[in-house]
Amino acid sequence: MIFVGGLSGSGKTVAAARSGVTPVLSLDAFFKDDHPSLPRWLRRTDWETVDSYDLEGAVAAVLGLASGRAMKVPIYDHHDNARVDSTTLNGSATFVAEGVHAPEVYEAVRETGVPARLLHIQVPARDGFLDAYLARHS
Repeated sequence: MIFVGGLSGSGKTVAAARSGVTPVLSLDAFFKDDHPSLPRWLRRTDWETVDSYDLEGAVAAVLGLASGRAMKVPIYDHHDNARVDSTTLNGSATFVAEGVHAPEVYEAVRETGVPARLLHIQVPARDGFLDAYLARHS
């Protein structure tokens, strides 16, 4: 399995879709529903911190898919900051898992002994989500 990580807006989803590998698991579907108890940054939930993320759920989905099982995974609506539905992905030894917290999921999966690779997309800060957000809201 291949993990693709990087900051919001770095191109993870596009890279995964263009890889030609299926299925593609959006790890960003495992964000927790927005709640005032989650970490904040600029008065908004800080989705870049793993404290706003269901790491255990993401790892379970990855390990299930890798073992060949079909897995029910959430569909996350980033506009509403909530899980709104779910979908089922067919298990496969080869798939792409992409998302902001791919490195954390990758490390947890590697600790189980399952082989995996991590690709990390790095872009200049001015090209990522944070800079675009600050430009729109300052």
